Amino acid sequence: MIKKSVIEAAEILLPAEDLQSTLDFFGEKLGFRLLSIFPADAPHTALMAGHGIRLRFESRYEGSPGCLRLSCDGLKNSGIDMQETLAPNGT
Repeated sequence: MIKKSVIEAAEILLPAEDLQSTLDFFGEKLGFRLLSIFPADAPHTALMAGHGIRLRFESRYEGSPGCLRLSCDGLKNSGIDMQETLAPNGT
């Protein structure tokens, strides 16, 4: 059994070969906020949060881009042209 106090956070790991364009997409189009980015001199990892989840983007991660489903009340965000859109990292 795992004690709840041991786990501090849960994150969904996604690749981001082009880290900046991926962060721009998730921030500007989907409303996630940047929590941290590191290392400062040549970033390769970033944490974002929003809509009740945390996302961890790593430019060195070569796993699946995954699929993220966001439940919406219509498409009120003018930055999204259709019900399905593709992020720069393939998500």
